[in-house]
Amino acid sequence: MEVLVEGGSSSAERRKHVRIEKSFSVVLCDRKGEELVRGSTENVSDGGCLIAAENKLGGQLDAQAATEYLMEFKIPRQTRNTFLLEKVRANVRLIRREHSGARAGKAPQPEANLAVQFVEEQELHLI
Repeated sequence: MEVLVEGGSSSAERRKHVRIEKSFSVVLCDRKGEELVRGSTENVSDGGCLIAAENKLGGQLDAQAATEYLMEFKIPRQTRNTFLLEKVRANVRLIRREHSGARAGKAPQPEANLAVQFVEEQELHLI
């Protein structure tokens, strides 16, 4: 597990939450429950995550601060004798949307990377 916190005077110092490089399948829906985005997390923290979207987004996502979306993902939990997928549902706001371009000779890239912030901080217990 790689923790994505850097030293020095980088912007990472201003982060309140430690980001963990973990991949979970994600579904992002509008407030009516209509699926907008399917993808996977690139990194996750108790404050939000970065999502690599698998489908074309078009103009469906609004980066206005007041716009909230419902995000669902499952975290694998394991003890010595059990394994389960803990379902997490959280309201999120879109903070940033980065379009990615196709690169010749490279593996397929996600349609976009979406940085989302949890409306209420989560206690994900990933560390």
